[in-house]
Amino acid sequence: MNFGKTSSRGQAEVVGLLVIVLLLLFIGVIFLRFYLLDSGASLSSTRQHLDAQHLLQGIIHLDYSGKPFAVVVADCHLDPSFCFAFTNILTDIFTTVLRPGTTYQFMVLAEEDVVLRIGTCERGIVSTSTVSVADTFYDLRLRLC
Repeated sequence: MNFGKTSSRGQAEVVGLLVIVLLLLFIGVIFLRFYLLDSGASLSSTRQHLDAQHLLQGIIHLDYSGKPFAVVVADCHLDPSFCFAFTNILTDIFTTVLRPGTTYQFMVLAEEDVVLRIGTCERGIVSTSTVSVADTFYDLRLRLC
């Protein structure tokens, strides 16, 4: 009987199988690394979008000097001098609520006219909403960078 040849051939097959398993394991680890890296970036983006949406909704539901937000926006549209105090209040809210280092841009548009613009952020996550007063619709855009 020739046990030496069978034994070495069996060992070679086991070593070959082990190499294949290690190669597959290595490829799986690399795949998971890139997969988790992408989902982390998307999770951060989703979190930032939720922050923008919640902040915008919070601002809409506040009363300013006893007036609802929509009425204050309409007053600002009719009399731009009224916007100064309103801008200061909104700036204080944004600097208090947002994380340090987060830049923003808040815009109020009546049709295509810019009623109010605060902040410097040009590219980022955008949250939008609409309020109406009398027959005028105001588009609100909050962008976080």
